[in-house]
Amino acid sequence: MPRTDVLGRILACAAQELRPLVEKSQLAPELVSLGEMEWSILQALWRIGAFALELLCGLSKGRRRKYVPGHKSVGEGRHRLSFKGTPKKTLLTIFGRIAFRRAYYHSAAPNDSRWPRDEQLGLVPGQIWSPGLSERADYLATVTGSYQEAAKALDKMFGVEVHYKQIQRDCLLVGADAATQQREEARAALETKEEEPPPETEGPECLLLSTDGVIVKDHDGGPGLEIKIGRLDRACLRGSARTKVSESGLRQSPLATERTAELAELKESREQREYQAATGLVKEALAQAAPDRYDRPVYRPSNPTSSYVATSEKGTDAIGGLLWAAAVAAGVHTASLVLFMADGGKWCWNLCQTHFPSARQILDVFHLAKHLIEAGGVVWGEKSGRAREWALQGLVAILDGRLDEVLDAMEALTFTESAKREARRKLLVYLRNNRKRMDYPQYLAAGYPISSAMIEGACGHVIGRRMKGSGRRWDQRGADAMARLRAMHCGGRWEGFFAERQRRIRESLRAA
Repeated sequence: MPRTDVLGRILACAAQELRPLVEKSQLAPELVSLGEMEWSILQALWRIGAFALELLCGLSKGRRRKYVPGHKSVGEGRHRLSFKGTPKKTLLTIFGRIAFRRAYYHSAAPNDSRWPRDEQLGLVPGQIWSPGLSERADYLATVTGSYQEAAKALDKMFGVEVHYKQIQRDCLLVGADAATQQREEARAALETKEEEPPPETEGPECLLLSTDGVIVKDHDGGPGLEIKIGRLDRACLRGSARTKVSESGLRQSPLATERTAELAELKESREQREYQAATGLVKEALAQAAPDRYDRPVYRPSNPTSSYVATSEKGTDAIGGLLWAAAVAAGVHTASLVLFMADGGKWCWNLCQTHFPSARQILDVFHLAKHLIEAGGVVWGEKSGRAREWALQGLVAILDGRLDEVLDAMEALTFTESAKREARRKLLVYLRNNRKRMDYPQYLAAGYPISSAMIEGACGHVIGRRMKGSGRRWDQRGADAMARLRAMHCGGRWEGFFAERQRRIRESLRAA
């Protein structure tokens, strides 16, 4: 069919669909509200879009050939397929269900078939919905609270009814594709680890790296599945850390602001009380040890969107490779400074030592405060004022660079109760293991961040907001798929991934 005829038929369809609304709004404008016009135009656009897609997808039916080459992977790959007809293809799209005809080719010996038009459109055999609808369904499943909510939103936004189980299956498929692509990127990045950076290449001023883990409920009712997450930011040294003045006239730091937002998402629980206690202790200790902390220049993110990686695969190799690939893309080879922040988890520091051995390791000061509070609660009593005073004195001393004094004072303590001896032992081990990561006087003087609040917040809004909550349980495959989709969405890589995925599908179909 000539292109002018196709365009003419589409325009005629548009005129036919919109004419009743135009006439009604012009002849009786008082009977048509703006909301009614919006909804009527949207419904008309859906019907026009479905009509246009049917014409455009079926354009090649008049260009059929008598024979086409067979697949190279079948037999010796030299056979030809003969034309057998133009069966109808039914497909669900964002404009609703469409049907179009395309040429079908087949041979009995060897047994082989081809649908050239499907290959041109990027449709794999057996595909029942369009790539555009698939992407939007997966996006809604990623940003809403459940697959059921995604199905409802899809019906509300596009008027397309899809069962939530179909959306779930597609998310698993896309998540597996994302895992394959990310493994390839990680492998390629790891191969360049030992390469020298290009001469005279200007890299970022600083890269901020951090990792943490989130536990989500599993289907079996066990201890749960751990989602490992990493965050990366390009950063630069900026003026003052002071951000705003509260109503009482006291300035609020970025640490306090981020911690407050994080606390707002927690329920009233022991965890929230622990966070509040640690936050208050850190603020008071910094006021004594570094009163001008928030007037000094600090390294702060300079990129508009942070990069996130996440997976439920066990071990640190998977998350380490993903974080290294993201760091390579951000320019880690030419970065002037690399800072790695974590909460003291052994796997976090192992990851840093393996992939970022030259990075400056920084222990999160809030987790340090939490450990001091816990030990003080066991030794002096959880609700004792002496426990908090003891923890505050220890934290101020560490921020002043007097860690040895804290260790000597703790070693001098003697207890008869086994619980107190165990609390003392655990805190000593924690402080000794992280000694090289607690040079806070130098960190504060250089403007380094001393809090992993960024990754703590990411655990909440990247993973927790979608994957934690009442009634949400996961198996290994589903958790890994959703974690990767959430990381792509929050990191601004959603559109790029789906465009690349569709390109790969089309290339594989053509190559076959």
